[in-house]
Amino acid sequence: MYLSVIQKYRKSGWLSDSEESWRAGRRVVSILAEYKRSTKGIIHDISATGKTCFLEPEEAIGINNLILSLEEDERDEIKKIMSALSELLRKFHPALSKYFSLIVSYDVVRAKAKLAVKMNAQLPYVDPKPKIDLLDARHPLLFLYNAAAGRKQFHSI
Repeated sequence: MYLSVIQKYRKSGWLSDSEESWRAGRRVVSILAEYKRSTKGIIHDISATGKTCFLEPEEAIGINNLILSLEEDERDEIKKIMSALSELLRKFHPALSKYFSLIVSYDVVRAKAKLAVKMNAQLPYVDPKPKIDLLDARHPLLFLYNAAAGRKQFHSI
């Protein structure tokens, strides 16, 4: 049906270059603005230049309404399914929350380890006597920045 409408408008010379489009979730035809009163339908939009009019033909209103209704039914069904799944999983929330915290902890440790390997870092040694002895010390952000830029690293202070 929709194709016959397009063919009819094409034969009349009313269609613009783009022919079909979607406006507000509805399938429309783009016709030259001077013909907008020559046909029956709902005007949804007019182009910025004012030369093109986006018209929902009278023949397409029923099918567009059906599509809109089916999409609404689909959204309602998705809400029902998500609600049922949420209710089913609600009793597992305490355990899932603990698992989530554990996974976050492991992820942080893994990220620290990957960064340490990338920087060739080592754990600091703390001597009971007060003294500062920095060997091959580097600022971590400057080290990563210079490494990414391909600059030479200085290894001792």
